[in-house]
Amino acid sequence: MKQIWIAIWIAFFMAGSAMAKDQVTPEIPDNERTLEGVIIKVVSPGNLVVWENGRLYPFTLYGIKLPDPDSDQGRQVKKTVSEQVFNKLLSVRLVESDPPRGIVIIRGKCLNETLVRQGVAGVEPACKKEPHCSQWRKAEAAARTAGIGIWKSAD
Repeated sequence: MKQIWIAIWIAFFMAGSAMAKDQVTPEIPDNERTLEGVIIKVVSPGNLVVWENGRLYPFTLYGIKLPDPDSDQGRQVKKTVSEQVFNKLLSVRLVESDPPRGIVIIRGKCLNETLVRQGVAGVEPACKKEPHCSQWRKAEAAARTAGIGIWKSAD
């Protein structure tokens, strides 16, 4: 059964790649635009590519800082992020356009906040979007107190 799903995914990806040819990295949508699509690539833990209406939009997760992608922890976080988003229908609310940074919502849950709650990410000091950033800071404090994820060996 797993092999069937892999074959279906490969066919889907190849068809999507062919349809999106010459449409990779189109103009980035305006601030506060919401993209509805499927994540087709996790470049690094915080850099993703969403496919919407035959176009590919690369973006970075807004407001959170993640481990270095070349570290063991970064590779594990990339795997965690991939498992949560890859090939799932979701919304990306772009809150900055240069460079594009977004808040990802999957089935009503915020991925950015989930990663902070799991102790996989911290909140960037420059995070200003309310009420998100204050909620994320509370989640970060709880993860630190619990000593989970990246906070296991934190001072």
